Amino acid sequence: MSQVNIAAKLSLAVEAMSPAVWVWEAASRQFLASASLAALYGKGAALDLEEFLECTHPGDRPVWQQVFEGTGDGDPPKRILYRVGNGSLGSYRWLSADITASSDASGGRTLVGVVHDASAEHEAHRALVESDERLRLAMEAGKMAVWDVDLQSGSLTPSRQLNVLLGLPLTAEPSVVDVRKLYAPGEFERLQSEGVTYERLRDREVQGGDGARRDWAAFPEPSRTHLQAEFRLITPAGESKTLVLRGQYVRPFDGGGTRLTGMLIDVTERKIIEDRLALSVGELQHRLKNHLMITGAIATQTFRAGADINAALEAFNGRLRALGTATELMLQASSSNPSLPALMNNVLAPFRATEVDRFELSGEDVPIPAPLVSGVTMVVHELATNAVKYGGLSVPAGRVSLTWESRGGLLQICWRETGGPMVVAPTRRGFGSRLISGAVPGGTIEVDYAPSGVVCRISVPRGEA
Repeated sequence: MSQVNIAAKLSLAVEAMSPAVWVWEAASRQFLASASLAALYGKGAALDLEEFLECTHPGDRPVWQQVFEGTGDGDPPKRILYRVGNGSLGSYRWLSADITASSDASGGRTLVGVVHDASAEHEAHRALVESDERLRLAMEAGKMAVWDVDLQSGSLTPSRQLNVLLGLPLTAEPSVVDVRKLYAPGEFERLQSEGVTYERLRDREVQGGDGARRDWAAFPEPSRTHLQAEFRLITPAGESKTLVLRGQYVRPFDGGGTRLTGMLIDVTERKIIEDRLALSVGELQHRLKNHLMITGAIATQTFRAGADINAALEAFNGRLRALGTATELMLQASSSNPSLPALMNNVLAPFRATEVDRFELSGEDVPIPAPLVSGVTMVVHELATNAVKYGGLSVPAGRVSLTWESRGGLLQICWRETGGPMVVAPTRRGFGSRLISGAVPGGTIEVDYAPSGVVCRISVPRGEA
């Protein structure tokens, strides 16, 4: 290969490697640009200051005008990230300019700028910013925060999300001790006993090496130690929260390693739902057991020896319907207490004639404690049944007045029959009488067999209403 060819290739290589540079002499107002810079701007072999500014995005021109006019305070920026391209097409790309300023003996200032294509760098930065923003939004939506603890000093690296979960000011810088002060009573001692504090983790690493880490059977990786725990804390505002703590220690390749990093997740809402579900299941089991016992008792007493089977069956079905009505109302009321007027209307619906309503119901719309719904329902149903068979509803002129009111922490209900046959007090207590007298534990029931009509007064506490 000839010397001429080698020299030509060397010249091409040097030209290809030449930086995109411009020089600005403030005194003479001369702007010189290298061929590489002109090519970067798509201007062939030459580029003047007017073209330089013309190709710059309008939003970025003011900073360059300050650089070349010297209107800024002090030296120009050492690095400027800006856009150049074809404004008419709306097509721009990102460049970065590293600027060096110098002065000669006479005080004249010279600026030198080295320009690089920063499109890939800017795109990577934009993607990183968007990724961080997505992560931040996801963590806020998921009520999560990242935490980091130095295993040797116990120092905690704060974050905005962590402060939000702890109920602290956004700019707070809490220590591990500060966080532990927020733990609910007994929680720190429990976590200590379970071995899920950073001190216990540090001690395992110091004392046992890999052998100690095998105690964490769920995480057998030889280079990692994990911990997980659920605990409660009380924020400075008095709000109770349930949090899940997850942490992971990763040993570096050099055998060192002093940090524990993990996540803190707010599971308060999930915990509330779980507790409500557990309470509902327990309540359902309790009520099912009670209903089975009541049904058995009703069956035993109703179908006693010598009873007329048809009459017994009618009474049994009526009592079961009353029990079903009470259960339905309690389920509809969910965690709240059902309305007493709604309860009375539902229980008495089968006894109210469509042409003439012989019931007069009066009272405020008050709730009745859920534990008493079954008892009150059974009592009112039994009174109505007896009124139809023997009392005020057994004759066309008979009427029933049912009133209730709240007084001194008690809910007082009064059943009064009028216009029926003369009442004769029973000589023995049947199942219906026993059901009425013992149906509302914690309350009182008084039955007056007045000749003019049965009067029953029910008084129950409103403490749970």
